[in-house]
Amino acid sequence: QFFSGTDVEKNLQTCISWMRKAKEQGADLVVMPENSNRDRSYFKDGKPSRAMCWEHSETLEGAFVSGVRRACRDLGLWTSLGVDLRGKREPDVHIGIVLIRPDGDIEGVVKKHVLWDYEYTLFEPG
Repeated sequence: QFFSGTDVEKNLQTCISWMRKAKEQGADLVVMPENSNRDRSYFKDGKPSRAMCWEHSETLEGAFVSGVRRACRDLGLWTSLGVDLRGKREPDVHIGIVLIRPDGDIEGVVKKHVLWDYEYTLFEPG
């Protein structure tokens, strides 16, 4: 586990650093935590904001997922990555897990079905 802050580029570099360390130790698969891309500070005036959640969420073509895909390709490593993913329409966002192959292609995406605590105020179940 690691703490993901609001600096998405820094979070990407943290993920890539852990991926490199794992590969150096002989790993074939790295599993990153949920919301690796960004801390979930999607609150406005103390209340959950679906608009903020949408604004700060990622797409599969976004910089964060693309950066991890490049790192998988460079390292020849499988990676499971927790990312808050935009849905098909605003303001729908899903808690997603993306499985990336060693060639950098996306093997699959799973969206969390059972939401806990405040999650139901921000996210759509998968």
